[in-house]
Amino acid sequence: MPVLFAGLLDFDKASGALDNIAKNMGITATILGLDTAINAPSALGRPDTLLYVSKDDLSDDNRRRLTQDLVRQHLGQVFNQAENFSYYTGLASRCLHKQCDQGIE
Repeated sequence: MPVLFAGLLDFDKASGALDNIAKNMGITATILGLDTAINAPSALGRPDTLLYVSKDDLSDDNRRRLTQDLVRQHLGQVFNQAENFSYYTGLASRCLHKQCDQGIE
């Protein structure tokens, strides 16, 4: 199954830790951030690909839409209904900007 990580750090700062996680899992992984995933679409959806989404990837509408598309491509059928995915990414974005008072259920 493809793996998705999300965090507050930008991709450059998090990629070393992600590489260590992959090595500890015993896999040689392709580790992609939003900007690198754009240039490697064939790697998305593979079980040896780790996709990392940072808080900055939800910072504006264009990056959020691109993030939605790449996550949907990476995870396939998990988020096959756009309204569910939009709800959760919208909730995550509001929480990052301290505009929500509820947790993700």
